[in-house]
Amino acid sequence: MYTTAIDCLVEKKMQSKSPWLVIWSVAFYRDKHFLGNEVINYMKRAFQGAPFSRVYLIESMDGEGFFEANITVYAVKE
Repeated sequence: MYTTAIDCLVEKKMQSKSPWLVIWSVAFYRDKHFLGNEVINYMKRAFQGAPFSRVYLIESMDGEGFFEANITVYAVKE
């Protein structure tokens, strides 16, 4: 599921003129305990040839009032 979504995102964003890409997820936190670093590593490989100078994945539980405590930022490409 994640790899398919990443592949679609890479394809869709390849023509972007922006130097940065920020990807937001409110579902990743639920699955990362069994996925480990597989998704992040896949993203790093997938975006390696992308025109962006920086790519970040931001994850949160998207809880009102709890947002800042539940945010994690992953550097996919720097």
